[in-house]
Amino acid sequence: MDNQELSCLFSGYGYQPCFVDNLEDIDANLQAALEWAVKEILTIQSAARSGDPFTKPRWPMIVLRTPKGWGCPKKMHGQLIEGSFRAHQVPLPNAKSDPDELQALQEWLLSYSPKELLPEGHLCEAAEQILPLHKYKRLGQNPISWHGRMDLNVPQWKDYALSKGTEASCLKSAGAFLNQALHVNKHSLRIFSPDELVSNKLDAVFEHTSRNFQWDQYSRARGGQVVEILSEHTCQGNFSDSSWSNFH
Repeated sequence: MDNQELSCLFSGYGYQPCFVDNLEDIDANLQAALEWAVKEILTIQSAARSGDPFTKPRWPMIVLRTPKGWGCPKKMHGQLIEGSFRAHQVPLPNAKSDPDELQALQEWLLSYSPKELLPEGHLCEAAEQILPLHKYKRLGQNPISWHGRMDLNVPQWKDYALSKGTEASCLKSAGAFLNQALHVNKHSLRIFSPDELVSNKLDAVFEHTSRNFQWDQYSRARGGQVVEILSEHTCQGNFSDSSWSNFH
């Protein structure tokens, strides 16, 4: 798809796309795009936190166009690697036994200047200066990146246990427990539901909260802790990061 088609596609999804595709000046262009995106996000957040949120915020997104396998050997044994399907596989599968592939591998790895970036096995000073001072602003040390969980006020499950011999829906019982959990964790717990909570008998949670519909004028910005989305693959993406951490 060309840039015009992609722009139409993602604008239709509600995004504000920005294209970065000039390989000759990719670093500067990407930096400018990231700064633009952060400013747009901060503007949307500021409006929301002021109590006067945008009805339909157009979130920024960056479309980065680079060749597949950009940076790997361009050709080997007369076959194109960079920019082709071969870069998606193992580009140099015979480096152990083929001197030409081994040489290409060495040149490829040395192109990242490891001696300059890691003198004596440590980050060089220039690279260290880029790191945020606060460790939780570093991607690898942010609790979200390793499923660090916020401290939750977890209700006693025994308070929701049933007497022996009692007949009850296990999901309805779980709903009562989750309802209290949401109530005592108003700002640190949400439920991302890949189906309707009512049809799954978890509707007890709506005693203390509501659904969070971003574009609906009656429920927007009212602090709903339940996000229902009938698209399971999207929720699986959420569950793989901080959302599942908060739910769990």
